[in-house]
Amino acid sequence: MSYLGVARIGAAMEIQKMVRKEEQAKAAQNRRYREDLQNVLSARQSEHPGCHIVVYFRCGETASWSSGSQVLEPTVENDLSPSKYEWSSEWVSVTCVVYQGEFEYWHPGMKHKPWKEYIAASVPPESLDGASPKRFKFPLLPAWYNPLSWMRILNDDTNIKNITIPGSHLSSATEASLSNADHPSGQAGRSHKAYICQQETIATQLKMGVRMIDVRCGPEGRLAVDAYHLSDQVGNVFLTCENFVREHPTQTIMVCVSWGYARTAPPGNLADRINARITQHPGLWYTGSRWPTLGEVRGKCVLLRGFQAASNSNNNGPDETGHDMVHGMSQLRAAERTPVQVLGPNSLASLVGQSPAPTIAPAIIALGDAARSETRAIDARALNEGVQNLIRNSTGRRQGLWFFNDFVSRTVVESIARMNAGALSQ
Repeated sequence: MSYLGVARIGAAMEIQKMVRKEEQAKAAQNRRYREDLQNVLSARQSEHPGCHIVVYFRCGETASWSSGSQVLEPTVENDLSPSKYEWSSEWVSVTCVVYQGEFEYWHPGMKHKPWKEYIAASVPPESLDGASPKRFKFPLLPAWYNPLSWMRILNDDTNIKNITIPGSHLSSATEASLSNADHPSGQAGRSHKAYICQQETIATQLKMGVRMIDVRCGPEGRLAVDAYHLSDQVGNVFLTCENFVREHPTQTIMVCVSWGYARTAPPGNLADRINARITQHPGLWYTGSRWPTLGEVRGKCVLLRGFQAASNSNNNGPDETGHDMVHGMSQLRAAERTPVQVLGPNSLASLVGQSPAPTIAPAIIALGDAARSETRAIDARALNEGVQNLIRNSTGRRQGLWFFNDFVSRTVVESIARMNAGALSQ
């Protein structure tokens, strides 16, 4: 063999070595990426308990979510940076946090390589065949509930009147607030303990998952409970709610405002006073006259008024006075006068059977309020236990139930909030 022939063979062998070396390097990169992909999946699962995770390679892929899926916005996964594998900067990977839904993924490389080199998820795909698109079904997990963010799983286009909401009745009527209230003349025989409705402050109630509060106004901008004039200001309650939605922008709070001082009639300028306070932070309040979607009011408070609107203002909020849109406050007032043992339309009997999405207004359910007595805490807790058992043992779709609870508890709030997840799955 000539020298030239030997040289050509040697050059070809060197080229083959270089090709094999490049192939081995690519294979090592792919193995490293596949291992890192699984590590990232595990890390994100630990960061988001109660959720599903899917991490996938995004370059030339086809990815789609089914309608109704609850998925947070995909984020670029920095722990899978292309530079880490000496890849093009366009070859990024993304992570999705999923509450529930269906996902389909396809990458052209899956014709020749295992699908696990492109995608990792907390559930296996329906088919393990690498040459076909991967379809994943993510069921809602029992651990999805978080009292600080439970509204997050609900679709943005859900009308708020169709959400089942845990609330508190006479939200400010705690032992501490009533014991320091102005004692009304002529009421010496009535203990303030007969008016206690809550054990926790409004700030704590919101952290427990309550998303609807009952605010009763009195003279001088102060809170009131029947004939008791509390020391705290209505504006402070608004500030507490504003701070909460600012810190938890996926949530909304229904703020039901009415006149609550039995000693005097509401002043004619009540609406103007409320409006003046709310306009200090207009970006944190929804005051339109129509029922909004949840997406419109995430990170905002929704004013539900139990007083006549100011004729010269658009910041009045949906009507809660008993007229066209809602008759919530009038329902609530009637429920307050219903003995605890009578299960009328505003009590546990309202939960029996089907309760489909309402067409006009949510159903108001007042739990635990009865004739004024110092045993009301015992009565309320018995009813709260009853509603828990009823929710736990009932079947059927329920939307648009608004619960005003006395002595609201974490377990009751969670039971009520979870009713929304049941409606989503049907």
